[in-house]
Amino acid sequence: MAAKRRKSRKRQHEELLPQISEVYAMGKSSTLDAGYFDGYVSFSGVLRNWLIAYGIGGPVLFITQTEVTKKLADSGQSLSIALLFLAGVFLQVLVALLYKGAMWYLYVGEVDPEKRNTRRYAISDWLSEAFWLELLFDLGTIALFLIATFRVLMILAVK
Repeated sequence: MAAKRRKSRKRQHEELLPQISEVYAMGKSSTLDAGYFDGYVSFSGVLRNWLIAYGIGGPVLFITQTEVTKKLADSGQSLSIALLFLAGVFLQVLVALLYKGAMWYLYVGEVDPEKRNTRRYAISDWLSEAFWLELLFDLGTIALFLIATFRVLMILAVK
């Protein structure tokens, strides 16, 4: 029974391969809107990478400097600062997972049009159009990092 299912899946994949190639080719068009989309993808990736790097690199920089580490520990705020940075990184990982899942369901809907009638596809489609939500996640991350950075600067500025 399992072998029969595997053969059936293999046959489905072989039948869908030309459709997958066609969908991929459509995504590689050289139209003006594709150029804008490529720019969006590039800047979005750069921002996400920068935010994650800042959220990890900032605390690493603080703890590798003995004097800074001592001041932070003496302030009693080191845990809250670490949690702010960690929350910002978590937010970015969460949004990446969320949009990764949504894009997968949209891709599956392009390959298998029957999947477009599912609730997952509808939610994924809505999510892919909700730029405001992605922006909100990014602004939330930036706010968390700004608060943490401001706290560190205030601690370091006090003698």
